Amino acid sequence: MVRQFEKCEWFRYKKLRLASLKESPSSFGSTHDIESTITDTGWEKRLVDGVKSNLDIPLIALQGEFLAGMAWGKIDIDKPQVANLYQMWVSPNHRGKNIGLALLTKLKEWAIKAGAKSLRLDVTINNGSAHHLYDSFGFVKSGSLKPLREGSIIKTQTMILVL
Repeated sequence: MVRQFEKCEWFRYKKLRLASLKESPSSFGSTHDIESTITDTGWEKRLVDGVKSNLDIPLIALQGEFLAGMAWGKIDIDKPQVANLYQMWVSPNHRGKNIGLALLTKLKEWAIKAGAKSLRLDVTINNGSAHHLYDSFGFVKSGSLKPLREGSIIKTQTMILVL
């Protein structure tokens, strides 16, 4: 099941986000070292601000009672025609069960309802399973490769889905 996080679930958000950064350190713009210093109050504020915003949708994927994955959709107020996908991650124990597809489907529905014309993401070029998922969902490569973060040798590729 994929649904929006509730404001009171900041502890679940924190657990999933830190797990994603630890398990896949070469997949995100931030790092476990950086985000593990965030206070509980900071995690709560981040999630509450995202849940109450009509420009954000923080999603949680559950398999029964287990935390299976997450993703965060965001529309920048200056570019309302583009919805961005961040923090997409599925727990290794739950991969291969269409959770990534369910997260993408929910994000696409949200983006269309919000009036966006495209859904945009950046993915590391060495993440073959993510590329396969995004390709099969209809995303196409756009633009040149960029570093994952400042000083990184890992490159990312922007991909866009026209809605």
